[in-house]
Amino acid sequence: MKNTIRKMVILTLAATIFLSACHRQGIDSENEVITEDTMIAESNQETENNAETQQEIHPLDVGVLGHTEGNGALTAKALEEDYDTQNESFFPEGNVPNEWKVCVYDAQRRGYTVHYYEVSSQDTLGQLIRTAIGYLYQPEDGLNLADVKIEKGFAIINLSLTPDSSAESSLTDQESVEALLNSVAATVCNNGLYEAGFLLNGGQFSLGGVTLEEDGYGHYEAPDLYNQPITEEEFTALRSLMTYPGEKQVGTVLESNQTVIEEYPELYSLIVFAGDTGEYTSPQELDNQVKLDAGFNMVPDTYTCNSQPELYPDYPENDEFLVPLIFSIMDDSLTPKEWIETAIQKIWGEGVSCTHENTIIYTYHEEQGVYTPPHRGGAIVTEPYFHQIEQTEDGYTAQVSYVKLGAGGVLDEKDEWIPVYENYEQDAAVQELIEQKLPRYQIKSEYDKAGNLHLISSQLITE
Repeated sequence: MKNTIRKMVILTLAATIFLSACHRQGIDSENEVITEDTMIAESNQETENNAETQQEIHPLDVGVLGHTEGNGALTAKALEEDYDTQNESFFPEGNVPNEWKVCVYDAQRRGYTVHYYEVSSQDTLGQLIRTAIGYLYQPEDGLNLADVKIEKGFAIINLSLTPDSSAESSLTDQESVEALLNSVAATVCNNGLYEAGFLLNGGQFSLGGVTLEEDGYGHYEAPDLYNQPITEEEFTALRSLMTYPGEKQVGTVLESNQTVIEEYPELYSLIVFAGDTGEYTSPQELDNQVKLDAGFNMVPDTYTCNSQPELYPDYPENDEFLVPLIFSIMDDSLTPKEWIETAIQKIWGEGVSCTHENTIIYTYHEEQGVYTPPHRGGAIVTEPYFHQIEQTEDGYTAQVSYVKLGAGGVLDEKDEWIPVYENYEQDAAVQELIEQKLPRYQIKSEYDKAGNLHLISSQLITE
């Protein structure tokens, strides 16, 4: 059977190439005969080329024309009066980058090549700007950085141009001038500052058909750094670098759950992450939205991982490779779809899948393959209340009710608030709600062959 399929593939490829050749050149009886061995060789070569193309995707090339690494430290000369890049005035948000991005604009290809440099505590803003200029002009060309000022995150860059110099001769057209301004502005604005403006020889910038405002700032807006089309394969390559970070830490506001956490940590975590699923006799019956919600309950987003590395040590220490993806959705809090898939299978087993789509809270970006959160508070928290837990031969069964808590206190069975905000189980109304009014489910869990606990079913107890 395998040989038959193999021959069919070979014949199909041969027919395709033969018809294509006829279309391009016409049928020639003296053409070279296409043999089976030739087709196998061409098919293997195509497979190798495709694999090589996939391997060639470098995360730092996504969204730009290209990049270089290993450029060492900045070596350009600093200004006599310069800005220390470790100063908070340079980084309005107080975020020092892991590496300097020197962005060089290609006017013809309308994109940037990014050159990465090591960050040193002695680096200055003048050095950074002069490094960017140095990719286009040398000091002897007659173009230099005279001085730079920072006002509220705005860099005012004063360039000096020597009359009758080679730089002046080349900066006579708009493309050349924009290549210079875009390179410097993008370098400044992608390393901590908000905006950039230009002066020329201390006055208004006007050169090669590019004239900026004569207001002492000369505001200039360069094209976005990551302005090249990004393919689905490139987004996939970026997501593949985000290793699964592990699960969120679980806690509780119900005093009785502390004992459950201590004695049955696996079971407690699974039921908390799954949330109030309602009834199901098999995980395959679960509503897709229920599964997605459980995934979000279980895994953090990238912003949380980055800001709490002590909790998520498996997350990449440096995730700057995500910048083009972040720019494409304009959000730095994202969750890869693969993390959601992993979380769902950790809760219900490997055979359980999901369809990626928007949820009531989260937005799905199909092209990028990631979710973004709503960035608003006020959500209702659902806490399981364990009436009973029994260990079985294969795992556990637990009788559980779900208590909903929010800014108004505790929601009762009619979705009305009971104004209790602490010591919930000591309140008579809340205790009556839990014991007598809320639905109670029997949840079954079992260990798989690898020793991992999964939820199997949830049945409403009607007695």
